Amino acid sequence: MIVILMVPVSVFAAVVAMAVPERLSAESALEDAASDLAALAAAWRDAQGREYGRLDAYFPACDSADEPDVGDSPGLAVELERVCRAVTDAVLSDLEDHGFDLATMRGYYSAALSTTAAAAGELSWPCAAGGGTVIADASHVGFVARWTGRSWAAQQAMPEGAPMGSQAIGRIAYGGGSTDIRLPYPSCGQWLDLVPSRLAPAAGDDPSVGRDLSEDVPLRTAFSR
Repeated sequence: MIVILMVPVSVFAAVVAMAVPERLSAESALEDAASDLAALAAAWRDAQGREYGRLDAYFPACDSADEPDVGDSPGLAVELERVCRAVTDAVLSDLEDHGFDLATMRGYYSAALSTTAAAAGELSWPCAAGGGTVIADASHVGFVARWTGRSWAAQQAMPEGAPMGSQAIGRIAYGGGSTDIRLPYPSCGQWLDLVPSRLAPAAGDDPSVGRDLSEDVPLRTAFSR
């Protein structure tokens, strides 16, 4: 009787063990995607000179709106669309390859982090992130998607899939000859780090400072697939 009961349990445990590496790889892919989209948001805010409001040519709809600040620079509008489409194609392709259902993707990008209440008091811009790097501004991105897996083992172990989410902060950084790094910029490295939840216990005494800053932003603009 014990043997009869243990065989299916052992088989299921083996299936789960086979699915775990695939899920970890999917989590890593989602974190990479969040980093790419945060960098895209920060770059677009810098290029368009917008600390606040909706961005043109942003993931996944990359069409530039007919607005004066972009319309006055047709070359910029074309470049924004071109790079946006390239990043979008790469992000969506990678997430699909890792077993995400793209139709379930939902997320947002923030206003510039220099618009937060903390930026008016404890943090000022530009700031120093260490290693001679000066941060002019930053933007926060968060999004979720349902992972369904690609392998038989993943689909057997988690037939309904699993929702996953990730956040990242993209920076506008300068260093070396572009900025006088001898100036006494305030330190902000700890403000701009977001530790994934699964890694938080090993991140130090207070891994939540960056998360607190990103949650204090006054505007988030939603996007979906």
